[in-house]
Amino acid sequence: MKPSRSLLPCALALILMLLSILAVAFDISTLRKRDFSSIDSQLTALAGSVDNTISSYLQQYTRTLQYVLERNGFLQAEQEYLDTGSTNGLFIRMTNNLLIQDESVICMLALDEGRPYLSTDGLLDYVPIAHLTELYDVNILLCRQGDTLSLMFCEETSSGAEYAAIIDLRSLYRQIATEDTLINMESHIVLLDASRTFCLHPEDDTITVCMTNEITSKHPICSGLPHMARAQQAGEIRVASYPMASGKSDTAHMAIIPAQLSKNGLFTIGTSVNFDELCKPLYRAVLRMACAGGIGIANLLLLIYQLLTLMSTEEKSRREIRALTEKNQIIEAVNRSQQTLLHHQRLQTIGELTSGVAHEFGNLLTPIMGYSLMALERLPEDDSGLYDDLLRIYESSKSAQEITRRLLELSRADTSSAHVRLSSHILLKHAAQMISPSCGEHITLTLQLDDKDASILGDETQLIQMLLNLCINALHAMEDHGGTLTLCASGDAQSVTLSVEDTGCGMTQQTLDKIYEPFYTTRESGKGTGLGLYIVRHIADAHEATIRVRTAPGEGTRFDIRFLRAQEDFPSPN
Repeated sequence: MKPSRSLLPCALALILMLLSILAVAFDISTLRKRDFSSIDSQLTALAGSVDNTISSYLQQYTRTLQYVLERNGFLQAEQEYLDTGSTNGLFIRMTNNLLIQDESVICMLALDEGRPYLSTDGLLDYVPIAHLTELYDVNILLCRQGDTLSLMFCEETSSGAEYAAIIDLRSLYRQIATEDTLINMESHIVLLDASRTFCLHPEDDTITVCMTNEITSKHPICSGLPHMARAQQAGEIRVASYPMASGKSDTAHMAIIPAQLSKNGLFTIGTSVNFDELCKPLYRAVLRMACAGGIGIANLLLLIYQLLTLMSTEEKSRREIRALTEKNQIIEAVNRSQQTLLHHQRLQTIGELTSGVAHEFGNLLTPIMGYSLMALERLPEDDSGLYDDLLRIYESSKSAQEITRRLLELSRADTSSAHVRLSSHILLKHAAQMISPSCGEHITLTLQLDDKDASILGDETQLIQMLLNLCINALHAMEDHGGTLTLCASGDAQSVTLSVEDTGCGMTQQTLDKIYEPFYTTRESGKGTGLGLYIVRHIADAHEATIRVRTAPGEGTRFDIRFLRAQEDFPSPN
């Protein structure tokens, strides 16, 4: 019996449907694998961003606590308490400072042998229960007040008195894990301290802080904590996959950065997401298209619909990944801006301190010069030996006063941009005079000046600053093995070249390509701002000068700054 011809279109349609389903299933499988790898990498990037944010906040708390305790007013109030036993001034200083104004800081405590005797919130039952770590010379402990767990940042003053700031863990978590930092598919961030004493995690609409020994098998994070503990023991960054403990048959993926590899040094960070929930739209699409295959050609439109749905789901997944990437970039930008602000604040502080020191030295040198002149006038003419000694005292004091005057000029704001004719020889001599005390015994300073003293147009303060920045970099390059620092002036009919050369470690091509980038430095953290050569380039551009650098690893470095020669009729400074 031959098959009916009416069945042939149905058979062909069925075969076409099956082939379409197989093709779509293959695409979905490929998409799932791609999303698997992409989501894991984004989770790891998110954990890194959270780590940077935690490190920034911990550094902010420690630095602010140290700043508050080092203020003169605070130390005076402390001394008043030690002398009279009155805590009134100390309490006022503890309740009115930058640290206590932070929304995450609950209170400040004054401690006596680890026990609070004065608190800004009136509570003295804060009990330390575990020492967690030491960060920037500040001890960080876990403390309990009633049923509430908090962080205690403890620091001693120069007199040996101890103070502490109590940080609300829930508030700290809210600042770190805002809604903008999370993937929106049942994802969350888990923080486990390095000693595995306690952890922070979201639970429903709240933030839970609990001791790890209190977590039961029914706890929503019980499945993820063992993976975090194993990653911490192994000391490696990893992505773990495990069944969720919420009663669902779903699988969670968690990216883990252990505390010993993190920047913050206090928390092991886990960022997790319900991966099955993220892939459910794909699974539903496969199920619907499989059912459509048994119905026949009438469901062909449904197949097309499902294909369009799949494309829409893939596009949505891509948009979420792009959004997550952009949010990570925003977090990194915020961290960089905070570091930039700290650099500017440090530079401003150094300028203010330099101004104050220069004034004080000037005040001390003035009577030395005056009394030495008076002594010279009263000496008898035949006492030449004592006269030479007093004259040397006067000349040395005058040189020291000139150095402090130039330091004071460098610390002042640049209020004038007018350029005047300046002697290249005098510029180098002034720079050498100011950098000479920093050379030490193992570095030799030499001057090489051409026969004819050529002049250039410029701002003296800026040019001295430019030369000093180059000299300071040269001293850093020779600080381990010593060497020779050479300041040179040369010129021709059209130009004048000022050179700073050292016999230090030199630079690689990779370093040379980045030397003018702001805040780029090869020195250790806290030992360089990375602004020296950026300022040199800025000053050179302002004077229409060109910079040439000659360097090689182990062969030293030479900077040549070429200026246009000043016309003889251009005014010179008074």
